[in-house]
Amino acid sequence: MKSLASLIMLHLLSPAMLADTVVYVALASEKKIVAHRMDAEDGKLTRVDETTMDGEPGALTTDPMNRFLFASLRAEGKLAAFRIDAKTGKLTHINTVSAGPDPAHLSTDKDGRFLLCAYYVAAKVTVHLIGKDRSEEHTSELQSLR
Repeated sequence: MKSLASLIMLHLLSPAMLADTVVYVALASEKKIVAHRMDAEDGKLTRVDETTMDGEPGALTTDPMNRFLFASLRAEGKLAAFRIDAKTGKLTHINTVSAGPDPAHLSTDKDGRFLLCAYYVAAKVTVHLIGKDRSEEHTSELQSLR
């Protein structure tokens, strides 16, 4: 069986620890995003968490501050937002929004206010507002703009 995986690496900074690198891998066929901590010395990956999805995750990206991870669910035509725990790298689901068929590539603007989504077949780009922080928890709920 053919497995589609995409990944993103993050350097998570915390006053209590040196910079750690967390690698997120989208496992479409397993409907999961898996987080691994990468050893800076030898590059070895150690699984630290996995998040089960309601669809097949594809493209992954984070906001510029590495507080949130966004995933496309290509077959389902949706985008999902997650809060990243800076100490553990674990993901907490915030929300999922409709995105239209086959959202293929994700990126945020330099300020982390908007999530841009590109589509192959439709040859278009959509823009989604990343919600304002409403508490110290930094909710960053995704909203579709038309």
